[in-house]
Amino acid sequence: MQLTPISRLRLPDWPWPFRYPLAVGFAASAILLRGVLTALWGYDLPFLTFFPAIVLSAWTGGFGPGVLATGLCGVAAQYFWLAPPESFAAPVTPVAPGWKDATQRASSASIICP
Repeated sequence: MQLTPISRLRLPDWPWPFRYPLAVGFAASAILLRGVLTALWGYDLPFLTFFPAIVLSAWTGGFGPGVLATGLCGVAAQYFWLAPPESFAAPVTPVAPGWKDATQRASSASIICP
């Protein structure tokens, strides 16, 4: 038996109509698993179950299915587990007035004094 280096690991050569649904299945299973684990973990660790799904999608399908799984998992994490939950809105954080004034003065000084 001859040992081969790990860099020579052969990828499955499946046709594209099989690779993309497989990536969607991996992403969907990771999303469902994360949904079940929300009761245990809460809103901490929003991406933990997505890493194996993305790696498996990229390994079995290649670049395109890996990007598809990454996008699906990212959208699901943003909607379900990142603040504010069940929304695509970005969190609104007020800016301190002093910080705003300091930023304006610094940008004005950089324009006036090149």
